[in-house]
Order: sequence, then C-alpha cells, then structure tokens
Amino acid sequence: MRDYELVVIFGAERIGTLAASHIDAVADRVSAEGGEVNSVNSWGKRKLSYPIRGEHEGYYVLFEFSAEPMQISNLELGLRLSEDVMRFMVTRQEPSPSPVLATEGNKR
Repeated sequence: MRDYELVVIFGAERIGTLAASHIDAVADRVSAEGGEVNSVNSWGKRKLSYPIRGEHEGYYVLFEFSAEPMQISNLELGLRLSEDVMRFMVTRQEPSPSPVLATEGNKR
C-alpha cells in the first residue's frame, strides 16, 4: 500500500454548512475501494481563485490515506460523479528520505 493525499473542494452554496456526512461519504468511498483513511483535516470555507460553477467559495478538506495504486482510478471516478464535489486532487506522498550516515571511507 502507498500513502496518498486527497484534497476535496465542496461547493459552499450547495452545501450551506459542511455536514459531517459529506466528509464521511468521501471517507467511506476511500474505504469501499480498499483504502484506509489515516487522517481528515478540514480547512474550512475559503475563497476560490476563480469561479467554479458560478460559486466563489468552497469548503476544503484534506484526507490522508493508504491504498493500492490500482484503486485510485475508481476513487477518482466516484468523486467525479459526486454532485457536491467541485474539485479534487489525489497526490502520492513520497516516503521521506533517510539520512545518509557518513562512513570512514566517505570522509575527506
């Protein structure tokens, strides 16, 4: 399994107030595709850079999860079909590089 980040923008006018059910629906979709949600961070209501579907504000939510690479395309398809999701982006988190220890042979 690999680690991923998913940022979802929900339509502010369509939802009114961001219900926990919208966040749970996305988390359930990740779980339904065989992934495991590690954390959910709501960034709240923010102004969009440009209007999307006539809306000027959106609710941003960050999901960190683990999943197999083959499951990501099904997750993206489900998010594309959701009417409450204005935009989303899935990115793979790279493992943090381990520090290289200096050895006697590498010292100058």
